[in-house]
Formats: sequence, structure tokens, C-alpha cells
Amino acid sequence: MARSFIASLRRESQENRRDPIPHDVLISSVGRVPKGRSVSPEFEERLLLVLGASGSKSVQKMLIALLADPDVNVRWLAVYSISRMGPNARETIPDLIDALEDDTISVYVEDALAKIGGEELFTQLEERFDRETSRVRSSILSVLAATGHNSQRGLGLVIRALDDPDGFVSAGAIYALGEYGANGDGVMPKLEEMAKQDAFTKATVARTLWLISGDAEKSVSLLIEILQGSDDDACLLATQILTRMNGDAVSALPALYLMLERSDNVLRETAAEAIAHIEAALTH
Repeated sequence: MARSFIASLRRESQENRRDPIPHDVLISSVGRVPKGRSVSPEFEERLLLVLGASGSKSVQKMLIALLADPDVNVRWLAVYSISRMGPNARETIPDLIDALEDDTISVYVEDALAKIGGEELFTQLEERFDRETSRVRSSILSVLAATGHNSQRGLGLVIRALDDPDGFVSAGAIYALGEYGANGDGVMPKLEEMAKQDAFTKATVARTLWLISGDAEKSVSLLIEILQGSDDDACLLATQILTRMNGDAVSALPALYLMLERSDNVLRETAAEAIAHIEAALTH
């Protein structure tokens, strides 16, 4: 019965209709489950996904209520279902921002907010940023990073966050700025000053400088300095950035070859991958 019910709803949702899913049927179907009796995880998962195909306000309210469910899988499915609504889920923005505090689903909430997008999203992120915890501020910057290539909205907030007292948040601002590309030209002196901080921050700055200016020389120079240091985490990040830079990172090859002698297995493997990417780019 449950399988056929879900299958029929899925078939309806695939048809080109203005309102393909009967909301009253969906909502009442949940109410038919007797108290104290659990439904199968498969039924619950499929039902939530079908609900996500609907943009009705009543369904959105149901999904928002599930963000407080004690089962993390239910919370995740609720967020995923909201994300499928895209811009139609604008009214869920305040509740989703609240849910960024839940580190078990925050990454998925960030994705949902980015898919909703729009002026209302940027307005609420800007209004709430300063009064949120560092965790939420960092997540807000991740949302802006995911949308920055499409709009200049939020750029001012990202630039302001470069001075955030929490180093993790300011690092997120540096990363997000890179996604805005040339829109961040006015902050080059600030970034160059921040490159003098710890190795991890320097690596993040190097990536952003490359994305903003397109000039790889300065960025590669900073990344080589990191590879010559002893911070394995920063070296790993620097190596990953060099991998993305491909042929632009040719001058880093000697330093990357030295990484193959390090004791950290992951670092050696990542260095080998970077070398392969750079050398392959040179042959094309």
C-alpha cells in the first residue's frame, strides 16, 4: 500500500501540471499513521521527497516543523525536501538560518539556502549576520560563496567579514571573496596583508588572489612558502589549490616533488596528484 501510494504520487509529480500533488492527500496520509506505530524508513524517506516536490505553504510548514525532529535523518530529509522547492521556499529562510546552528545538517541547510537564492535571502543574511554565532556566520559566508559568482549582492558583507574577530569566520570570508572573482578587486591590499598571518590563512589568501587577479605568480609564491613549512594541514590545502591551478602552478613542481618525501601518506598522495595535474596541463 505504502509503495503504491508513493509511486502514484511520484508519477503525478512528473506530469506537467500547475499543482500536480494533492496536498490534502499528502497531509492526511501522514495523519493516518496511528500514534505509537512507526512507518518504515523507506516510506518516510519517499514521502518527504515527494513533499519536497510541492511548493505549498502547508507542506513547507510541515517540513520546517521536522527540522526539530530528534532523528537527524528526518532533519536531513526535511532540509533536502525544502531545497527541491528552490525559490518557492522563500518563506522558510528564517527557519533555515536558525537551523544553521545544527552542525549535523548545516552543510545541507547551506545548500538549501543557496538554491532558494533571491533578494529576500541576501537581505535576511545581511540583517542577521552580526548577531549570529561564529558557526552561523561561517555558514552564511558559505552560502554567499555558493551564490557570489551570480550576483554582487552580499559582497559588502563578505568584505566586512574579513575583519571578523573569529579566525575561522574571516577565513571563510577570504574563501567567499574568491568566488566573487573580479568583484573583489578593491580589497587586494587587505588580502596581501592577511597573507602575513598563519600558514592556513596564507593558503586561502593565495587561492583568492589567483581567482581575483588571474595572476598566478604571486599566489604560487605564497603556496611554495607554505610547502616549505612544517604545517601539514596548511601544506595539504596549498597542494589542493595548486592542483586546481594546473599549468599555472608549474613553478611549484620542485616543492611538490619534495612533498613526496614527507611522512604523511595523505600529503604525499595529494602532492602526487597535483604533480600529475600540472604536468598533464603542460602537455596539452
